[in-house]
Amino acid sequence: MINASADAEARFRACLGQTLKWEGGYSNDKYDPGGATMHGIIQREYDAFRARKSLPKQSVRLISQAEEHEIYQHSYWDEVRADELPKGVDLAVFDYGVNSGPLRAVKAMQRALGVSATGNIGQVTLDALSAVDPDELVEAIMKQRRGFLKALKTFWRFGKGWMRRCDGIEQQALAWAGTSAAVALGGFMTQPEFDGDLQAACQGKAYDETPEKPWDTPEGKSAVATGAAGGGGVVVSGVHAANAAYSGGHFDLVLFILTLASDPTFQVGVAALVGAVIGWFGRGRIIRQEAV
Repeated sequence: MINASADAEARFRACLGQTLKWEGGYSNDKYDPGGATMHGIIQREYDAFRARKSLPKQSVRLISQAEEHEIYQHSYWDEVRADELPKGVDLAVFDYGVNSGPLRAVKAMQRALGVSATGNIGQVTLDALSAVDPDELVEAIMKQRRGFLKALKTFWRFGKGWMRRCDGIEQQALAWAGTSAAVALGGFMTQPEFDGDLQAACQGKAYDETPEKPWDTPEGKSAVATGAAGGGGVVVSGVHAANAAYSGGHFDLVLFILTLASDPTFQVGVAALVGAVIGWFGRGRIIRQEAV
């Protein structure tokens, strides 16, 4: 009998081997939102990893195999709870997560399962997994993935590589789904050699950088609510100051300004509006909202 932990490690290494075939070596395509990338690990991610370990920054081109494996295991494999996914499904979700973010990959799987797409795998998701046909689930996940990729603004640059990667991952995932551990973990389905441009296209990170509606981001929603509250406060205090400054058919502008400036409601409202503007423009920091 295969030890559970040994089986999980073997599955991780097998799936990682498939992903690395598509990720290739070093890439720094100017159209790739991931930027400088080595074996699928982007520079920003590598910087954060080394910072957590109190290590100095260095080029991602110098990343060691041990560092790669640790990042892939903890930031991707464990994030999608791949140990608990059926064989084949683990590869489909893991590779999707590497290319477009674990959260998006999990949500795609949950939508395919017909459960709430929260991005968190709980007992409801696990129960649904136990009752689904792995082949059908792999196909449903890959269908969603292709649809998402085709809608990205960088599809013109990376689309050919992304589609080829999807075809290869789906082919291998279906070959592994439902097979015994001995068969599923034995060998990789080979792919032709890539030319440089196609390899870079397969590596391109597939992130949705601009949400469909700005107010769909947490910052956007917060900015709208804060701005509405601040604007309401400014209007109320303005009316109050105008009433105080108008007397006997005469409007005292100086009194209006002094009354307005000293009104706590006005001060809070202005601060809220400034905060809303900052939050609105700051929503861009949620770039790749579901991907990172």
